[in-house]
This record gives sequence, structure tokens and C-alpha cells, in this order.
Amino acid sequence: MEHLIIGRVIKEWGVNGELKVMPIDIALSDFKEIDTILLQRYVAATKTTETESFEIISKKYLNKTLVIALKGMDSVEKAKLYRHAHIVIETDELPQLEEDEYYQKDLIGLKVMTDSNDKIGQVIEILKTSASDIFVIKDGEKEVLVPVIKQFIDEINIKEGYIKIIPIEGLL
Repeated sequence: MEHLIIGRVIKEWGVNGELKVMPIDIALSDFKEIDTILLQRYVAATKTTETESFEIISKKYLNKTLVIALKGMDSVEKAKLYRHAHIVIETDELPQLEEDEYYQKDLIGLKVMTDSNDKIGQVIEILKTSASDIFVIKDGEKEVLVPVIKQFIDEINIKEGYIKIIPIEGLL
């Protein structure tokens, strides 16, 4: 079964063992549909990674983060053990996306070309900014940053493995 990291525990929250979480690769609102998560943490003493399953019993949205309460996590001491842990789910449990919505995992590695089929490179990373996401596109040593907004994106075709962009003067 394939897993996907969907968030990271920032720190414990309150005195009852809640966790403050920053989403990764999914929208904060997508957490509404998720009832069970895996917490993956590095244990320095044994130099191993441990994964434990938890049922989410409550969710509170706080700015761009989420505060979750988990069944069986009822103390600050236990919550501290999961500080900086990854939140993981099985990919078949990912929430369904609307048309024209994509998971980052599906966009990384896609070929990028102009709307006239001139090769630009490949998506190697997606940067999150307050205004919009930004594709980091690389071809050899050349790197191009393209905002992920309708004015620049002509077509995204996951099945065929490409993204077509509308270049403007100075972008490339």
C-alpha cells in the first residue's frame, strides 16, 4: 500500500494532548474527510522510525493550521513524543478532488512545455506562497519559476504526463 505525507505535527497544543498540525500537499479543508491517520516519528534512542495509527476525534481550524485530538493521546507528555512527526495516510484514502485540482505528488515530475509545444523542462518542486503555488521547472542547469494561476497554466494532463503553460514576456 502506498502512503503519502499529508502534514507535520508542529507541536503539542493545550493540556489534553492535542496536536497542532501544518498540512502538506493537501488543503486544510481536506482534513474534514479524514478520520484516521498514521503518525510517523523518528526515535533517536533506537535510531528507528515508528508508525502508529490514530483515530481523529476532533478537529479545530486555526489560521493555516489544524488542531486535532486523537483517541488515546490524552496527555501533553504523550503529545510531545510526536512533535515534528509526519502525518501519513494511504493514498487510496485521499479525499476526492474537484475537477482542475491535483495533488502535488501527481504534478512533480511532469514535463512542462509552452502552449506551442516548446520544451521548458520538468516540475521538480512546488513552492507554497501566500499568493499562489509556484512550479519550479528545471531543464539541465536552467530553472524557471511559474506561478500556478490560470493566466499561466493552459493545460494539466496527468494521464499524458505534461503541463502546458502560456509564456509571457520575461517569464522564460
